[in-house]
Amino acid sequence: MDVRDVVDIMADPESYLAEKAEKPRSKEKAAVDFLLKGFTDYIIRKHTYDELMRIHRVTRIYHQNPLLN
Repeated sequence: MDVRDVVDIMADPESYLAEKAEKPRSKEKAAVDFLLKGFTDYIIRKHTYDELMRIHRVTRIYHQNPLLN
């Protein structure tokens, strides 16, 4: 899927959803999609958490050191 596909979907989401509903998915495909989505969500949350902790550490160090102020 590229940008053109996304633009087409945004232009007419109803037809895209109807087209997706017509195509039967196998149970294996549905399971793989579910696992990939869960794994992707986990990576995004973990990355966000790591970034927040890094920002927190840098901020704490900055406020604890009077020479940096």
